[in-house]
Amino acid sequence: MAYPGETLTVNVWKDGRRLVASVVAPTRDNAVVLSGVELVPA
Repeated sequence: MAYPGETLTVNVWKDGRRLVASVVAPTRDNAVVLSGVELVPA
């Protein structure tokens, strides 16, 4: 869960042909907001 006005950090890395991402909230000890995101080229 993310709160309005909260700063988020997005981490993205390449794994083969896909991009994998996670989002954390640094002000809450890097609480995970979103994980398991995969972007695959069409």
